Amino acid sequence: MNKTIYELQILRFIASMMVLISHVQHEAGEQRFLNLASYTPINPVYWGAGVDVFFVISGFIMYHLCRDQFGLEGAPANFIVRRLVRIVPPYWGATVCMLLAIWLFAGHISHAEIDPWHVLGSFLFFPVENPYGQFYPIMILGWTLQFEFLFYVVFCVGLFFSRKVGLSIIVGAVTLLGLSPLVIHFQSGPMAFWSNSIVLEFVYGIALAEIRARGFRFSAVKGWLVFAVGCGLLSLMHVAGMHFEYGLRAVWVGIPALVMCAGPALIAQRDHATNGLFKRALVFGGDASFALYLSHPFSINLVAIAASRLGVNNPWTYVALATAIALIGAALVYELIERPLTTRLSRALHMRRPRVLEAVPERT
Repeated sequence: MNKTIYELQILRFIASMMVLISHVQHEAGEQRFLNLASYTPINPVYWGAGVDVFFVISGFIMYHLCRDQFGLEGAPANFIVRRLVRIVPPYWGATVCMLLAIWLFAGHISHAEIDPWHVLGSFLFFPVENPYGQFYPIMILGWTLQFEFLFYVVFCVGLFFSRKVGLSIIVGAVTLLGLSPLVIHFQSGPMAFWSNSIVLEFVYGIALAEIRARGFRFSAVKGWLVFAVGCGLLSLMHVAGMHFEYGLRAVWVGIPALVMCAGPALIAQRDHATNGLFKRALVFGGDASFALYLSHPFSINLVAIAASRLGVNNPWTYVALATAIALIGAALVYELIERPLTTRLSRALHMRRPRVLEAVPERT
């Protein structure tokens, strides 16, 4: 049975574009060769919420695909191997590229100092403080994958048990971790990183998947209207000046992200759901969203180098060029590297090709 939900693929593309817009606008404001006198980034919402949308989608997808596999022999191993095949090669490749960039352009990169333990932690998705006291891995965007991988481990453990027991373990462990900052503040070590309310967004996604499994559906129109309501709520939170220090991220960003996801996730699927060139393009954007997440920092930096040498000084021209090149670069990385490599590894391990929706939600 095809479990692909095309509207969620489109939502993944939207989330990846939110992350891209956030980073491109920020980088434009950092470029000295641009005329920034009248430059004001366009921020109707907190664009970084694309990460939160991805986390909700991740929780949804994992449970949506594995709901009937709890307690089955081989299910945990199959699950974790699929996850490793999907995320390790692209992320390790991006990390190696970042290490090469640090080595080749050390004089032009801030925070270029590294140490062996930090490098090892980066490859293992394990939070290790870098030489500057931060938990960012070598590939800075990998901070989201450190949360993702933790969720995969917890979910894998849950699969060893019946659905009732396994789901209790998963939801209980993630909820305790997400709420732990309310009672204890970890000063150092991995828990200082993992004890973040953002992990509750995985539970939001699981709840949505269970609602869908019980038969609740929206029409396409109603589903996208619910998405629009979520966008409005996110904008309201942003305009009201809600920030991380004023409350749990899982509340002021996570709840709008949950509403944004609820509409597309609960839309009833129809035959020929990907008819139409525009919709196919959006679904392809969702397929390539992990590639976009990992590759766009490199694309943005290359555009900055080229733009400075070509005399480009309009910040919005830079933003448009960087966005376009990032999208083209991601499509090429996905088609030429990510998809073929994932397919070959899957075949080598005697696995069926992973479903499209098994791709990792990519973040800021």
